[in-house]
Amino acid sequence: MIEQRLTPASEIIANESARHAAIKQIREISVRNHEDSLAGFIRSQWTVAREHRRTFTYRFEDCLRRRSGIYSSEMKAKLESARSSEIFMRITSSKCKAAKTWLADLFEPAGDKPFTFQPANYPEINPELEQALMKEAEKALQQSQMPEAKAFAMVDEVKNKVLDDLKQKSKQLAEKMEDRVEDILTEANWRNEFDDFLDDVVTYPVAIMAGLEYRNEKELSWGENEFGQWVPSYKDRVKPKVRRVSPFRFYPSPSVTTSLRGHYCIEHITYTRQDLVSMKEMAGYNSRGIAMALTQYSITGLNEWLWEDEEQDIINRYNSQGKRETIDALKWSGSINGQRLSEFGLSGVKDNEEYQAEIEIVGGFVIRAAISPDPDGSPNYYFSHWSSVPGSFYGDALPELMADTQDICNASARALVENMEMSSGPMVWVDASKLDPADLATAHIIHARKVYRANPDSENQINNAGAAIQFFQPSSNAHELMSIYEKFSAIADEVTGLPKFAVGSDQGAGAARTASGLSMLMNASSKTIKHVVRSIDINLIEPLIKKIYDHEMMYGEDDSIKGDLRVKARGSQSLIHKEQMMLRQQEFLAQTGNPIDMQIMGVEGRAELLKGVAKTTEIPVDRIIPSKEELQRRTEQMAQAEQQELMALEQRAAA
Repeated sequence: MIEQRLTPASEIIANESARHAAIKQIREISVRNHEDSLAGFIRSQWTVAREHRRTFTYRFEDCLRRRSGIYSSEMKAKLESARSSEIFMRITSSKCKAAKTWLADLFEPAGDKPFTFQPANYPEINPELEQALMKEAEKALQQSQMPEAKAFAMVDEVKNKVLDDLKQKSKQLAEKMEDRVEDILTEANWRNEFDDFLDDVVTYPVAIMAGLEYRNEKELSWGENEFGQWVPSYKDRVKPKVRRVSPFRFYPSPSVTTSLRGHYCIEHITYTRQDLVSMKEMAGYNSRGIAMALTQYSITGLNEWLWEDEEQDIINRYNSQGKRETIDALKWSGSINGQRLSEFGLSGVKDNEEYQAEIEIVGGFVIRAAISPDPDGSPNYYFSHWSSVPGSFYGDALPELMADTQDICNASARALVENMEMSSGPMVWVDASKLDPADLATAHIIHARKVYRANPDSENQINNAGAAIQFFQPSSNAHELMSIYEKFSAIADEVTGLPKFAVGSDQGAGAARTASGLSMLMNASSKTIKHVVRSIDINLIEPLIKKIYDHEMMYGEDDSIKGDLRVKARGSQSLIHKEQMMLRQQEFLAQTGNPIDMQIMGVEGRAELLKGVAKTTEIPVDRIIPSKEELQRRTEQMAQAEQQELMALEQRAAA
């Protein structure tokens, strides 16, 4: 018989303490042996940036609470102590949703793009070609005795034709680059990430987007095998990515104002174990650092737990326990001395020069260190606001602008609920001395035909003829409270620049009751949204598209789309009035559908007009309207057919 020994509790505790001590020792030795100065430098800057950002974290949380319709813990405690209602009128949520819908509608027009490319310089004729034209003019003067003015007029005509051809080629080149950039954005999941970015614009004091990144991902493809069967296969493919960055996870340098250029910034990223494993074979990543990070994660875990994350999860009603399976990383972007990079082992850098670099660390290990390939040298992050503040990285959020009106509407709604409860029916007072003691316990329960028994021994009952139970009706202040609510709700329209009629409400009055009056009011109310769109154009659309353009110019394989072009965002200009533009285009199409205008425009001009109108209606233009080459071929065929028919008629007449 084998004896079983029960382990004493003290021994279990001692063993557990020894195990934790061993794990701690292993971690300290691992970090001491492998943490380099570069990782320590990044962590020290993160500590500074995190402490600075704490002063703004409360603003983020307050904006999120107001949009989610949740009181802070301090306000909840006050309401509970006062036994007040906790009703929250979600005016802020309604305004944020309306603002986002309006912005999304402007930036995602049917059949159009929020950006365009234009030639950077006016097309000029090659000096050698211009000299050749002048020689031809002089030769014509000598041979044909042509008047000098006519000869030079012919030269000018040729030069104008050449310039027109150059302009047309520049426009075609710009259109090809637009299509290429649009394809890249589609592949980079731009639409979904930009939608989340707009959510941040209307919610927080700042909204952030990470620019173009390239990641190695496995892609499913289908092909035929030797038996003619379609089989799936996976292959590694480098794909572009753009990302919306949560304001809660972005830490700018304390010295950042209105631009990140020349400053560092840090993003708090979470990876899974599989993410780190897939990075080991990718170019630019440190396999040794990733291996050490994975070893440490298997022993102790890697979580740079942030208290604001927990608070954010509570507001979003999200269970944060799942985060224990993730690995936290810090991505640093900024200017760094070459000596730090060379000490880490990065080749091709000089100790006395500054480099724009991106460095990622997990715990005490650098998993990636690379010099930014962008010739612009600015960090790969872009930010915008609902209302910018000069000289500040953070602006004024939409929930902050209407915070006072939201609070007053909440207060009036709470008072209204409490007043409705008090005045919904009669209140009762009871003279306990006049009731039988047996009825006192149920005196507060009132129902029809209830009988109360009087106390015959009561001295008051004998001397006082008054009733033992009396009713009175509290006054209702609902009308006054509703007036207060409606007044400050209307003030919220003014401070946000988002009137109810602008988002489809039928609560219009005065000029808003007529079509022309409503159009004028809509145009006036759009000034606020125009300012927001212009900010997004300048701070996000143009620099991001330029970064993609620069990347294609440096590394793109298609030389036919390369040229000196300039990016122009269209949101704050043409997209604001896109509905009016569509209407005017259709009117112009109908007005020019006559023989005289057709002679002026020609078939090619009419085709271009049809393409422009068709793009705004999501009609497949390429399937309906032929290309310029096809139109030219058809025109030549028609001319040949007419010439052959004319020759046939002449032959018949001669016969």
